[in-house]
Amino acid sequence: MGSVAPLRPAVASMASPRRCSALRRGTVQQDGWISIADAIQRVSESIGDTNKAGCYPDALAAIRAAAYDGKISMRGRKQLPSRGDFRSRDAYSDLRTDIESVYWRNSVLNAYSTSPQLPPDYHTQPESVKAWGPAGPDERNHYADLVVSALDLFRQWPTRR
Repeated sequence: MGSVAPLRPAVASMASPRRCSALRRGTVQQDGWISIADAIQRVSESIGDTNKAGCYPDALAAIRAAAYDGKISMRGRKQLPSRGDFRSRDAYSDLRTDIESVYWRNSVLNAYSTSPQLPPDYHTQPESVKAWGPAGPDERNHYADLVVSALDLFRQWPTRR
């Protein structure tokens, strides 16, 4: 079973000046994770994906492929089996857990994952309508409030253009 990380606000303490600067920008959390929106921004800048109106499709595809290949680790709040529909905040676990790489075989990041202004909403959906099963997007397989390992992200996409 994957490791579990409770939701915590990013707080700068006893960190290097560089890390404190990143924390002030809201990019890297103290526990070494970066929000999905910030990760998408970094990847889009790194690969030259400027299609903001299209929600950075190349960056979303690159992150998905890297997660599937096990090159980056991601965590999220898993949709619970019985509470609320996938748009309801109480429909998700209070804890972020590791997302297995095989999950990305038939799951994609959605447009909500690209915006830091939106509340931490559901960030994944099936690649095709029935990819998760006969109930389609109503299958209880969404993740919300995604974060990416900052170390993995910076290794995979070390520089910005």
